[in-house]
Amino acid sequence: MERDIVRAGALTGYRRVVRELGGAPATLLAEHGLSDEMLDDPDCFIPYTGLMKLLEASAVRLGCSDLGLRIAAKQSMSTLGMMSVALRNAPDIRAAIKATSRSLYLHAPGLSVNMAPEFQKGREIVTYELSLQSAPRAVQTMELTMGLAVRITRMLAQRDDVITGVQFMHKPAATRVSYRRHLKLTPTFETNAYAIIIPRKGLEYSIAGANSEILAIFDSLLGLHSPNSGQSFDGQIDAVMTRLIRSGVAGLQDAADAIGLHPRALQRRLAERGTSFEAVRDAVRRRLAESYLAQKSIPLAHVAQLLCCADQTVLTRHCRRWFNMTPGSFRRHANENGG
Repeated sequence: MERDIVRAGALTGYRRVVRELGGAPATLLAEHGLSDEMLDDPDCFIPYTGLMKLLEASAVRLGCSDLGLRIAAKQSMSTLGMMSVALRNAPDIRAAIKATSRSLYLHAPGLSVNMAPEFQKGREIVTYELSLQSAPRAVQTMELTMGLAVRITRMLAQRDDVITGVQFMHKPAATRVSYRRHLKLTPTFETNAYAIIIPRKGLEYSIAGANSEILAIFDSLLGLHSPNSGQSFDGQIDAVMTRLIRSGVAGLQDAADAIGLHPRALQRRLAERGTSFEAVRDAVRRRLAESYLAQKSIPLAHVAQLLCCADQTVLTRHCRRWFNMTPGSFRRHANENGG
């Protein structure tokens, strides 16, 4: 699937902010191959790298270092188009983040969202990652992205304390006062990921007016129109399981929901291919384990959690079966051999 695209809705508020700053949005858009007509149709896809270049150039031209944050302040749930249906109807914040991970390709195929627990700190890190090759400078784009993520998460929870931190990979682009005004907190900079931090209790905040039936229908349609639909079924289920495990879930029902099938139908299709859900999940876990165990900075107990294992003992059993050695032995072997 083409990744260098994004819905024009991502620029909702751009023209208004530029005018407020005394600029000419039509001129800036034209300089980057965009137009008012494109922005008038929020479901029109435009080049993602074009959006990035536009925002960086506009910030410089207008002398506005917090341009991305200002645009985010003009946006709302409707900015996300169809995927907002999933967010509004998720039962709680945890489910809304998982729905975001499943459906973000509808808005920005080149952006991915994943959730990782920090159990000792009692919180979860929700990361936002660009998956474009040779992406241009994107400070304003990522500040817009993170500003909107903060805004929407608080809208869903109807309380500000659902988010306790924001992380940026870049150095501060604007003043501390500007960040606090827009985000209602002081973010940290030069981190290893773009992320929002949600306390464990925040994930359980319920979403008012959520309708589970609407969410189920949306997920079914999502499976039918998944970007993986052009892949082989084997590739599709592998991609889904990888995404689910990274998101902290690994059950048959979760996979079936994500792929748009009834659990029995999913098992039946896998059986026709001589495999099973358990075998696919095991293969994905093994592949992810090889990656996580090779990273000395990740504690083994955390690796177990990232792989959705009940505890470190379960991880040890898996590793003995997969690699004929313990997790610690595999880590030493991988690092001794440059893994």
